[in-house]
Parts: sequence; C-alpha cells; structure tokens
Amino acid sequence: MRVKKLKMEKREHAKRKGFKFTSWSKEDHKEPIFGVAFNPYTHPDDPPAFATVGSNRVTVYECTNGSFNVIQSYSDPCTEEIFYTVCWMYSQVNTPDTDSSCESDEVGKASGEDGKEMQSVEETTETESDNKQTECLDVMEVEQITTSQSEAEEAGNSGEEVRCTSDNGSSNSSSSQSDGTSSSSETPHGGGGGMRSSVQGSSSRRGRIETRIAVAGQRGLIRVVSLVKLRNLFTLMGCGDSINELKLHPRDSNLLLSASKDNSLRLWNLATRRCVVIFGGLQGHRDEVLSCDFDLQAKYILSCGMDHSIKMWSLEAEGVEKTIQLSYSYKDTKPFPVLNQHFPIFSTRSIHRNYVDCVRWFGNFVLSKSCENKIFCWKPNLTVKKSSDIPDQSEVLHSFDYGNCDIWYMRFAVSPSFDAIAAGNQIGKVFLWDISDEPSKPAILSHQKCSTAIRQVCFSPDSNIMVTVSDDSTVWRWDKT
Repeated sequence: MRVKKLKMEKREHAKRKGFKFTSWSKEDHKEPIFGVAFNPYTHPDDPPAFATVGSNRVTVYECTNGSFNVIQSYSDPCTEEIFYTVCWMYSQVNTPDTDSSCESDEVGKASGEDGKEMQSVEETTETESDNKQTECLDVMEVEQITTSQSEAEEAGNSGEEVRCTSDNGSSNSSSSQSDGTSSSSETPHGGGGGMRSSVQGSSSRRGRIETRIAVAGQRGLIRVVSLVKLRNLFTLMGCGDSINELKLHPRDSNLLLSASKDNSLRLWNLATRRCVVIFGGLQGHRDEVLSCDFDLQAKYILSCGMDHSIKMWSLEAEGVEKTIQLSYSYKDTKPFPVLNQHFPIFSTRSIHRNYVDCVRWFGNFVLSKSCENKIFCWKPNLTVKKSSDIPDQSEVLHSFDYGNCDIWYMRFAVSPSFDAIAAGNQIGKVFLWDISDEPSKPAILSHQKCSTAIRQVCFSPDSNIMVTVSDDSTVWRWDKT
C-alpha cells in the first residue's frame, strides 16, 4: 500500500510540475541537429522564437498555439560545414554592417567557398500533434540581397551574395496545430507578419535595435546573420579549429565568447570585429574546449573540455578590462594587440573522470555534466590552494542521476526561472528535475517516435516551453502542464 501511495504521489507531482508533448518537426537535411536556442530578447507579448543548427543549415522557428512554424532558413555556401552552436544577439542600428570597418587580421571573409551565394532553402517538415502526423512543404518567398562586385571589393567582403528564405513575404505554408488539424497562413509582402513581431526588433518598444544570430561549427568560422536584413553581415575568423559553443556577454551585447577545438576560448568585439582576448595557453585547457558560460554579473567565465577539467577565468583580471575597453577605441594601423590570458583563477579535474561537455552557472554554484550519466552541482573554493598557485578545491553539493547518456556533446538546460533542469539521453528520453524545492527524482518525458540521441534542450524565456533537438533531424516541443 505504501509503495502504491508513493507511486501515485509521484504521478501527481509530475503532472503538476511536468511538461507534455505538443508537436514535432523534421528538417529535410537528414543530418543531426546539434544546437537550439530561444531568442531571450523577445517582448513578452510576442510569440517565442528559437533557432536550430544542423548540417550547414540554420533554421528559425516561431512558436504558435501548440506548434511551431519555420519563418527563416539559411544555408552556408560550403556544403562541408556542420554548424554546432547558435547564439541570439541584438545590435544598435548604427553598428556598421559592412566589413569596411574591420581593422583586425582576425576578422574578414573566408576564402574559397565562402565567396559563394548563401543558398535558399525549401524545408520539408513533418509535424505531429497529439499523435497525428501531417506532412507539408513550406513554400516560402525568397528574398535575395546582393552586392555588386565593385561595391564588394570596396567593402572587403569578397562579393558575397546572401540568400535566405522567410515567410516575411507572401507565403503558403501549412502547420499542425495542437488539435492535429492543418491550417495555412498568408502574410502580405512587407506587411510585418509574425516574424517581424517576434524576431525582428521593434523601435517603438526596444529602441532602434535589430535581432541577429551567430552560428559556428566545424570550419571554425563565426557567421553573424541579421534576421532583419535577411543576410550574413560578416564572418569572424581566427579560431584554429572547430567551434563548439558560443555565448553572448550578459551585459555587453557586443562581446561574444567562443569555445574551440584549438584548446582555447576567444572573446570577440562584434562592434569592431576584433578578437580581444584569448583564454588558454600555459595553464589553459590541454584538449578540446567543449562548453563555456558567463555568470550573470559578467565577472567570470566557466569552461570545460575533453581534458576532464573545468576552469574559471576572470573578466576583471589585470589587463582584461583594459583590453576590452581598448578594443572599442583602437585606431592604430597596426594589428590590434590581442591579450593572451594564460592563467585561470580556478581549475579542477576532481569533479569528473571523462569528457566534460556542458557547464553552466547556477547562481554562485556550478552545474556540469560529463559522459557519466550525472549532472553535478558543486561549489568552487577560490581561497584554498593545494600544490599549485591556482585554487582547485571544490565541494559537490548534489548529483542529478539519469541513464543512457554515455556519449559526449549532449547539452542540458536550466530554465530561466531557475526551477527546472532538463537533459536528454541517447535513446530519446528527456529527464526533468524540479528544483523549485528539494531536488527529487526526475520526471521522464518520452515519445514513441523519439528514439535517437537528444543533443540539446532549451527553455523559452518564460520557462513554459521546452524544445529538444535530435540526431534524426527532428525538433520536439513540450509545454508546461
């Protein structure tokens, strides 16, 4: 009787605090989707928007009532590119959008395939709601923005022509609603439909800003795309190998952090297109850096990687603040003096015994995950030193255990309301922990058609929607009950 009562209480708890499946979609590139991110800068009255990256494709979706629709899609001109990560950002409209303002050797257009036109995409999506599947072909108007060869040479952008698809123009797309029925929508050309309300900046409410996304992956290039101008604005070069994660500075929208396979992290100034600081070297990572994160006060950076270590870097360290300020005002014709930061303020290998592929700040605590079926919550001790000059002592506070997740590059997520943690495993299940009270056993979310590795989980800004992406090119939406 007691066991039965506990099971009933567990079901009731999951029902109150859990999520339910609402819809799914399959992208037509038939490759794994490695990254997903919600736009954190949308107005509360606008529908949530998120972007996914897989193969050489970037796809932007808008959430509707119980479903989601493709509103923009971009493809890299190089078919060998594989995007791993996507990051939302915004910019003031007076920020230069041509490479003529670039004064750094680290920045510019890539050679070879990068000079080609960005290809348009016609997405074939499969969507399911309440176990009813519909197939549809999104026919979207293609808007092409080109630059003449002479103008391109003056701007220094290798004459790149950028092309994208969106439903900003007239469209005839069908999507599955929460009741399993199909509906079509048409937006007049230039009429500012749903995409403009949730993705493009609004000058009346937010000031004159535009929404952008940055994507990066296997080729080590960072593409910055304007969702307002519908084109690739510029490309940042300089990383020695693949880029695994991008993070935007929480207080300065011009600063972007990249974690790379070349064992380092780089801090970029998007306003001046400069690499500002390189974190790595003497006491840096000894293998591929897989994940990074800023704390909310923008004082520290966390990084982790294949060397089993987790390191903490200070943005207030000697020379770092000064170099960031200099990156805005530097006018010399000589290359910008990039700061090489060799020494973290904390480093440990005692938490994990395998690749550490995801790390996040949780207040003053740290959440980190390895290929060990566990997410650890722990606290670094910055005052206790052992044998080296860098503090390495920590205290593990809690372990979130789950199963079938012993492959790497699997990202968990913390809800913006800090009341839930979610992680997927390699057989298509999502583990959801309610941390609003004392941590308990996770609720397990599953669907009969979701059976491949879930690479990343992401929450909407209001924490009411959860999206997961998988190895079989599928995108899954779960809504809070």
